[in-house]
Amino acid sequence: LQVMSGASVKDLKEAFVTGHKGTSPWELLLVCISAPVGIWLYQSLMQKYATGRFKALIEALVLLFPVALCQTNLLYPWGITFMAISAGIALLIRRRAPVSFLSQQSSRPFLAYVTCYRSTIMYLTFVAILGVDFHVFPRRFAKTEVSGYGLMDLGAGSFVVSAGLVSARSRNSVVKENLVKAILRIAPLSIMGLLRFLTTKGLEYQEHASEYGIHWNFFWTLALLYPFANITPCRWESPILLLSIYQWFLTNEGLQSYVETGSRTCSGTEVGFCSTFFAANREGILGLVGYLSLFILAELIGKSCIWTASLDKQRQNLILMSICLWIIHTILVDYQGIEVSRRTTNSSFCVWTLAHNITILSLISLTRSQEVPPIFQAVNQHGLIIFVVANLLTGLVNISINTLEVGDNMALLIIFLYLLAVGGIALILDSIYSTIFKGGEQQERRK
Repeated sequence: LQVMSGASVKDLKEAFVTGHKGTSPWELLLVCISAPVGIWLYQSLMQKYATGRFKALIEALVLLFPVALCQTNLLYPWGITFMAISAGIALLIRRRAPVSFLSQQSSRPFLAYVTCYRSTIMYLTFVAILGVDFHVFPRRFAKTEVSGYGLMDLGAGSFVVSAGLVSARSRNSVVKENLVKAILRIAPLSIMGLLRFLTTKGLEYQEHASEYGIHWNFFWTLALLYPFANITPCRWESPILLLSIYQWFLTNEGLQSYVETGSRTCSGTEVGFCSTFFAANREGILGLVGYLSLFILAELIGKSCIWTASLDKQRQNLILMSICLWIIHTILVDYQGIEVSRRTTNSSFCVWTLAHNITILSLISLTRSQEVPPIFQAVNQHGLIIFVVANLLTGLVNISINTLEVGDNMALLIIFLYLLAVGGIALILDSIYSTIFKGGEQQERRK
């Protein structure tokens, strides 16, 4: 590796993503609003360019580009200007559109906006995991070191919320799993977690130890999350009680301080593997409590606000829920003094993550989405695989170039091309999957 000022590129990149304090939750909401505005404009343009070669261009420029632009130093003024122009065009088209178009609804409209939201979370995350390695990505958007609001702090939590909103229990379609099915469900996540660990260590890829720990990663969090969620009752008192007890230990028993400042190793003559492993990976292990609570709360919100209500009632429920969550968040932070901490996934972090996500979901529901863009549908259908693809492409970019030496305009171009590549791979994968699946169905019918 090239050496600069006595430090390797790996060391410099690790320092580049470490020690940040974040920004305000409202600026992060502003950044993410680029997605609902893009969806609104896309739905409006589809009445005129519903088919043909313009559709792919519209998806790229209207849905993907603003998501990339608004996560950079170009947010002010170019990102804001782009969103304002997009909203203005969408409003103009909607005012001139025939009433029949605006009142038309698909047979399952509620699925359209939920799918758009889930795909939005994925694309926002894709931008962040690559963008953070460039100077064009504001440091205040990077993961916070101790407490505060970082855009990248939302990634894992948003993924958990989006999964909870559409889980089987949320949709009241619980299917009992035997042991074999349960193992088969978590096995891919466990394997991906192992591969992530081995490749990170083997390639000497930059690491952020305060994210999940020395060895832990988000794939292992997900692998353990689902079985724990299945044995936890899906009732409001379950996550509230769990989170309250966890917060009590964080605040009153020194657990918050231990996570933030404790040693990564254990001293003494009778130190076992388990205690040493826990000390090295305390963020990832303890974070399971917060993510489990977050997942179950998302299930309950999905069940009460979405899957048991009419379309108009869903919108009302989601708006009211987002308002309530922001009020609770304000009480926890401003009156209880519980700072948001993604390292411990404490109560204020969980409520903030829910408030942010339900607000974005509410805004997307107001766009009255009538169809899901193909580039969204493909990512939603194959989310886990595409997430791995995005991580591989991120690693490829980092190995190929020194991201710290890339200018802002070139960095934005690289991020945008990377998004196009991720979306293109998702479309190809979806096409292959559909061909095989439909081909199998046709063969069965012939029999």
